[in-house]
Amino acid sequence: MAANGSGQFLVIGDQETDLPLKADETVIGPVGSHVATAGQGMVIIDGKILSFPNISPTTSHANYLKFSPDGSHFAFALTDRGGVTLVLDGVAQSGYGVITDNYVPFLFSQDSKHIAYFCRPAGLDQPGVCLDGKYVPTGPGQPTKLTFTPDGNHLFWAKRTIGSGFRLFADGKPVLEGTATSSGFAQGTWEMDPGGALLVLLQDATSLKRFSITPSPETSNATLFGGAPGLAAKP
Repeated sequence: MAANGSGQFLVIGDQETDLPLKADETVIGPVGSHVATAGQGMVIIDGKILSFPNISPTTSHANYLKFSPDGSHFAFALTDRGGVTLVLDGVAQSGYGVITDNYVPFLFSQDSKHIAYFCRPAGLDQPGVCLDGKYVPTGPGQPTKLTFTPDGNHLFWAKRTIGSGFRLFADGKPVLEGTATSSGFAQGTWEMDPGGALLVLLQDATSLKRFSITPSPETSNATLFGGAPGLAAKP
């Protein structure tokens, strides 16, 4: 029986580690030999148990554990009585709380150089976008569909307008407005083309229309955030 009473063990090679009482996720890195497990009050990364000051193991939960595409970074959402906090490479990003979007709390860019999520400053109801530790407000209402271009240089998202209407943004600039085919964007109505164009299906009074949106070369993550330095684990 494990010391924590779970009766479960994680075995990597010949090393055995007790698992949390509720171990929900075990993830293997896409590159290299990294292995991580998340659950109630604990995260284990390559056999090392992470701990967080002022966070009670009995009232906290770690989930949505994910490695970056190149395996060099990992992140997860840590939920406790104070809300949901992003933890990047073992460092809690405590300045901003996570706003989950359809159970997707954050995303890495495909080149593994950036991490982004919808967020709000600690203690304030001001939704925005956080990228690599920087924050920009998005205005009233919850944003949705945060999406990187394949090269990681641009960000798309949408905000609801009147009724089923949505306004789409590229690098923080409004680029299109229309009505979604449902209460949100159903599967297949919001897709990123491999070439970097966002394909969106919208409807008007008479028909459905598919739009292809290519970000302007004059905007980027850097212009949106005043010069994004790239992914870094900052407290």
